[in-house]
Amino acid sequence: MMNCFERNIQEYNERNLCARRIRLERLKHIGSNGVLTQQELAERICSQGYPMTRITVSRIESGIREITDFDLIQFAYALNIDVRYLLCGSKTVGEMVVECGEAFKNNMRAGA
Repeated sequence: MMNCFERNIQEYNERNLCARRIRLERLKHIGSNGVLTQQELAERICSQGYPMTRITVSRIESGIREITDFDLIQFAYALNIDVRYLLCGSKTVGEMVVECGEAFKNNMRAGA
């Protein structure tokens, strides 16, 4: 049985698609021992002059820490991907706006 904190993290992760995409992209990249580690990703971001630790990457990927707009730009640059992919996946921005609007309406109806 999940406690309140675990349930909140699970619900956040279901909504936090950017963190899920960051993790998937990190795992696609080749690092020193196979996949790119959280430490290696943090070091890439730090080399750009933006402070980031392995713990921060872990917290973002797991949904404990929210992602700022500055974070998104740094992750996209470090992973060599378009920031729009982190925000929208393979969908267009317009499709994501419609999808988010529908999700918001459904949450309001459900009393969330």
